[in-house]
Amino acid sequence: MEFRELYQQYVNQSHEQRVAVAQRAAASVLSALKEGGIDDDTTFNFLTNVIKLFVSADRNCTELECKLFNDVLGTSLTYEQFYNLTNGGGDPSFIQAMDELIDALPDEVKVDVCTFGLTIIAADDTITGAEQALFEKILG
Repeated sequence: MEFRELYQQYVNQSHEQRVAVAQRAAASVLSALKEGGIDDDTTFNFLTNVIKLFVSADRNCTELECKLFNDVLGTSLTYEQFYNLTNGGGDPSFIQAMDELIDALPDEVKVDVCTFGLTIIAADDTITGAEQALFEKILG
């Protein structure tokens, strides 16, 4: 399957499907990190940084992404809080640090990280070229 077909599948999901897919991916990532001896706060911070990385790829944070994030992780961030959380994800040093962290993960966990991020950014029913490029770089 080509990446474009994969992206379209994510865009075509209902909100409920996105929640289920993202929750499975997040649980898998959390489990893998905990097995590696990483504490709960650090694993949650990693997931929020993944979202910061993906959401800021197109420099457009949406209320739909915020709602999905809240539904997936059981948080209750306001849009302003979510915006502030994801602001700065386009900083080159942040991107480099996250790329190195993700690159060090086993391939299965990388796929789950990308699934989690891709599901959240598809919440607005579109995946931009910048978002696609980030996804392909991580899995590449």
